[in-house]
Amino acid sequence: MDSELPAYSPPIPPPSHSAGSSTNTTQPGSLHSSSLEDTAHHTLPPPYFYQGDTISGQVDVNAHNSESIKGITVKLTAAVLGNYKGTFVKIEKELWAPSIPLPHGPKVSKLGEGQYSWPFSFTLPNEVEVHDRGTMKKFPLPPNFSEKVSAAYIDYKLTVTIKRGAFNVDIPLYTNFSYVPLTRPEPPSRMMQKAYNENLPLVGPEGDPDGWHVLPSVTIHGKIFDSRSVEVTFSLAFAKPDIEPLHYKLTYARGTAAPLWLTLTGDDEQALDLLSSPMATELLMIRSLATGPEATKEDIEQPAGSFFLETVARAVFWAPRDALAPGKRVLQGQVDIKRSLKASTLFPSSPSEYYYMELRSFKVPGFVATTHKTGPLLRQKMTVVNFGAEGVTMRSHAPPEYVPEQDVDYASSAPFASLHTTSSSPASFAMDFEPPAYSLPLLPSPSLAHSAGSSTSPTRAGSLHSISLEDSKGHKWLTLAVNSRAPHPSFPPCFYQGDAISGQVGIDALKSESIKGITLKLSATTIHVRHYEETFLKTETELWTPSIPLPDSSKVSKLGKGKYSWPFSLTLPAEVEVQDRGTVEKFPLPASFSENASVAYLDYALTVTIKRGGFRVDTTLSTNFAYVPLTRPGPPSRMMQKAYSENLPLVGPEGDPDGWHVLPSVFVQGKIFDARFVEVALSLAFAKPLTYARGTAAPLWLTLTGVDEQALDLLSAPNAIKLLLVRSLATGADATSEVVERRAGSLFSQHVARAVFWAPKDASAPGKRILQGEADLKRSIKPSTSFPKFAIRYHMELQPFETPGFVACSS
Repeated sequence: MDSELPAYSPPIPPPSHSAGSSTNTTQPGSLHSSSLEDTAHHTLPPPYFYQGDTISGQVDVNAHNSESIKGITVKLTAAVLGNYKGTFVKIEKELWAPSIPLPHGPKVSKLGEGQYSWPFSFTLPNEVEVHDRGTMKKFPLPPNFSEKVSAAYIDYKLTVTIKRGAFNVDIPLYTNFSYVPLTRPEPPSRMMQKAYNENLPLVGPEGDPDGWHVLPSVTIHGKIFDSRSVEVTFSLAFAKPDIEPLHYKLTYARGTAAPLWLTLTGDDEQALDLLSSPMATELLMIRSLATGPEATKEDIEQPAGSFFLETVARAVFWAPRDALAPGKRVLQGQVDIKRSLKASTLFPSSPSEYYYMELRSFKVPGFVATTHKTGPLLRQKMTVVNFGAEGVTMRSHAPPEYVPEQDVDYASSAPFASLHTTSSSPASFAMDFEPPAYSLPLLPSPSLAHSAGSSTSPTRAGSLHSISLEDSKGHKWLTLAVNSRAPHPSFPPCFYQGDAISGQVGIDALKSESIKGITLKLSATTIHVRHYEETFLKTETELWTPSIPLPDSSKVSKLGKGKYSWPFSLTLPAEVEVQDRGTVEKFPLPASFSENASVAYLDYALTVTIKRGGFRVDTTLSTNFAYVPLTRPGPPSRMMQKAYSENLPLVGPEGDPDGWHVLPSVFVQGKIFDARFVEVALSLAFAKPLTYARGTAAPLWLTLTGVDEQALDLLSAPNAIKLLLVRSLATGADATSEVVERRAGSLFSQHVARAVFWAPKDASAPGKRILQGEADLKRSIKPSTSFPKFAIRYHMELQPFETPGFVACSS
């Protein structure tokens, strides 16, 4: 069983409940309790169970006086609710009646004052037989379901009933619970498994026919640049399981990527270039939710009953290397199956949901289709399940940010315009209270009152981390325990700016130890592989020596057999004084930094040292930890704040000059269709202030002007604009210098994102094209840092336009 849960069920473990029945699962989890009180409001997540789990627990009665109770029952039900109602599972057990003995006692005719408890156990069936469109059929037990727009719900419930008899009203106590079917796809083909397991490129349908389901080819007709008619044939393939089940379906797990392969063939090379542009292919993933008497009718052409359609994803495509040939273009792609999606379900009258992929008409400047087909070009049904195929992880094969060409030669590729991170124009990324990429989110963002530079960190919850040294027999004799914000003890300890680093050092001595002293050291170090290692923060505390009393105030000259512990509490400073290029200056304490294959690191550590004295070697126990500065950007302009707060469109630089930083205009010259020379002026603007938080989007505004309308149409195609977010890591003596040439010898750059653009409504005019855009700043990117011998900077770089039919002048 996979460890992850579907998005609609609570995380492991859910919080304890306070609605006396209690339930627990057979797998590791939580004890859930529900009770009857005078007033009770319970909003915690419900219990959840996997297919095949035993639902066990107990019912408690705490009687303050003799109770007039005729019987106690516990009932498990599963039902369709809403406009269409029906119970499909009902299991009831009689826990007690005057004729049934108590669990650990005799028969009683009446429950007197005291405490009573009855254990119970249920197992849900894997299948149920229900009435569907005139016949009785068997269906797999569906997951629980609840959505606002749905006309029906699937509800699972445990109910305890206290039966009073005669004219007294029975008393029910119930709790809902979540049910998760264990559904998986078959593994992919052997070649595809090898590609995933060994991190190799996928092989297409021609080389791996067992791995792909190829749809029938479709031919489209159209005109390019209103000059000549063209014909292009395309073939779309989906990755499939290795073994086709009896009822073969394309099946993919939530949280994975479904591989795609698109092949275009034709005689017109220019038409192939236009239609093989990755953004030209509009392949959508559609979710259909059906209810009512014909909900199980799987007809994607004509969905039956009450149904809702929703686009849940769009496929992305890129050109694999060396995959093109004359008369042929190949695109590799994938559609991300979000973990938040519900699994496909088919069940009578209840919310039945299925998914399909739908290929719409190609959309690209310069091409107009003359084939007028009603509806989509292609449609393919698919099934979404809860867990991945066994033995293989269907990871993403897409390049970062789904950019077709990732390898940018920064030495030879001169940008049209760029926005750099400098102290005079501070474009940087703030942490926004999020720990580094290698740890999980811990808490919601703290109050806005905790602004950058604040010495007070928000209230925290977290984990106790414990590491120890063992002797040859496995006895843990030295232990270092630390409290931190990390969500689980298996993660490295994590601290925000202003946090107290607290814990304790413990010794469990089996005999008298020859120890001269015990110290605790907090250190922060800049490390450059094979070059230098410099400590910029070092705080050392003596926990014990023969002259220092033990925590209980007693003094000892030697640690005898027994257990000892020393609590500690340290606070990291917000700033440190460090020598930089000949002078000593104050710098904010930088965030910890560690990446695979990096040439430099920022390392924070806690180290316990057992000092032996004489000629004996000291013993050390150390743990690294993550440090997170509290940094935030300033607010945007008032107009931009209003747009975000009221969900309004952003206003561009002309209408909101205070909200944008506009770069100087740049003129682009070139030739279109090898026929005439053109010139277009472009102006690029960034939302102010030029500081952005990780996990947000940086707004952009691009304006193109010129006299040639066809040139404007070509260059304003969203996919023609290659605006890259570039990260540079500088090391060495000149890392903090703003003179680029001084740090060129020790500068490491990489492209981390590509901006996307779209045309806002009614924003263009003759001689003018406007594009709105944004650069998504992933939470995984590291914050901007300027520290002696280590600096991380970001800049946006506009590369030459890439669009069929336009060739820039070499100058």
